[in-house]
Amino acid sequence: MKNLKRGNLLKNLKRYLFYREPDKWKKEYRLYILLLIIAVIEFLFCFISDDLWWIRILIVCNLYALYSASWDLLGGVCGQVSLGHALFFGGAGYISALLNFHYGLPILIGILISCVVLTAFAFFLGLPLSRLKGPYFVLVTMVIPLIIISIITLFPLQLGGEGGISGFNLLAGGDIKAAFYIVLVVTLISVVIILFIAKSNLGLIIQTIREDERGAKSMGINTAKYKAITFSLSALFAALAGALYTLFMGTIGPTFLLPINSVYPIIMTIIGGIGTTLGPLIGAYIIMILDQYLQTVPALRIVIYSVVTILILRFAPSGLMGLVSRFRKGRTA
Repeated sequence: MKNLKRGNLLKNLKRYLFYREPDKWKKEYRLYILLLIIAVIEFLFCFISDDLWWIRILIVCNLYALYSASWDLLGGVCGQVSLGHALFFGGAGYISALLNFHYGLPILIGILISCVVLTAFAFFLGLPLSRLKGPYFVLVTMVIPLIIISIITLFPLQLGGEGGISGFNLLAGGDIKAAFYIVLVVTLISVVIILFIAKSNLGLIIQTIREDERGAKSMGINTAKYKAITFSLSALFAALAGALYTLFMGTIGPTFLLPINSVYPIIMTIIGGIGTTLGPLIGAYIIMILDQYLQTVPALRIVIYSVVTILILRFAPSGLMGLVSRFRKGRTA
């Protein structure tokens, strides 16, 4: 059975690389239309409404949707489960905030620099990490942000120490509605790019590596290189989300790098559906809206998220997107 599965994957890979279906991208048009509809609804709500509380929630939802989609590209599409994605989310926040706070650089320049630095760092870090598998990869990715936290606490004057950093320029000058439009456009474009990557030649290659790495190597595919590329692309979008989130919130501290902030996108992805790109977005909206009502009971909040995750894993391993797919197949059967 395993040999048959490997043969099918390699056969599909050959066909995809050397034969391009004319209407390939038409099959995904519904996903792009759905994303556009969601963006238009949010835009109209912000344009009509003056409820800044809900607009702030939507900003946070969109940023965590991008964050969880970035993790899904690595953990869902490529199969590399990382418990250290907060390194890129919080790291970009620190870099963009420090560049503005200490050197007065415009926040746009800070965002670009933080994304470039962390993408390059992720690529060179991903090359040796690509040779680790299973729990070894998970443990190493979890430890790295903890090392960065220790470094931050050693330099309180330069890096803010345990108290963190505040007082830097805010996104859109603190205008919540303008910040919402910026975040909405960036999230929409970024998620479309992630979806495009997942459905592209690169996406098929990394999915093949996820399913059968030995088979991919036998085809002459440099699996270490493609894993590192996926790691760096995932880091890019996580860094973009983290930089925008920090500049919107107006503060950042070592808590941004804690393991719990690496677990959040995993929970969101599991709830929505791993490897579906849109699933993590749904999970992010559910968790972040629920989070607003559970902030007064942080202990209960973690318990609720854990219970929901366990129930999803038990009764709907494919997440909410999997349930929708099963429902549609049941109706057409």
